[in-house]
Amino acid sequence: MIGHQLKKICKQKSIPFRCVYHDPTRSAAETQAVLPEDCLVQKTITCRLTSKGSEKLILWTGVADYRISRSMYKQVAKLLDMNRIQRQTSNPKDIEPLVFFSMPEGTISPFLVNPSPAVDKLDAIIFLPWPKDWNVKYEVAISLSLEESFIIPLFRLQELLLAYQTSIYPNLQVIQFCGSPNYGEEYIKTATKGRLLF
Repeated sequence: MIGHQLKKICKQKSIPFRCVYHDPTRSAAETQAVLPEDCLVQKTITCRLTSKGSEKLILWTGVADYRISRSMYKQVAKLLDMNRIQRQTSNPKDIEPLVFFSMPEGTISPFLVNPSPAVDKLDAIIFLPWPKDWNVKYEVAISLSLEESFIIPLFRLQELLLAYQTSIYPNLQVIQFCGSPNYGEEYIKTATKGRLLF
């Protein structure tokens, strides 16, 4: 279903795409390891933010091995009209991916299935930027299943996501984050050499 919709949008917008099959993977790091060289994995994290008298459920989504800092949590709290965050829980144990997202663990992405509980209960999707020079170096892989990834040019990812949002879940906001996340030093060093490792 997701793959069909992605192909439809890509054809409408002339976004080059291809599907690749690989060994089953259950995490972004595992998927990155089986992808073609010069292709980044899309990484998505479910996060529950708790403040006094308020709770929000969001998705962080970006590419590669990004790291979420305290200042990023503070910025998102302001965007969501929350008080100071007292606790943030990544991938809460009470959220079963197959039930909540209608996706197996390890394949969660912002390209949500509708209907699904995720579309109704998520408060926002936070879309994270990456270094601008990556746009000319890399493609990006979106998980369709444990064994299949959908690959497009990295610089077209935001366009594809916003088109998908408009078509599939227009009432769920996608927030384009301004600040850049941190990336592991080892990852950055390796990526600059044209080789991608976590």
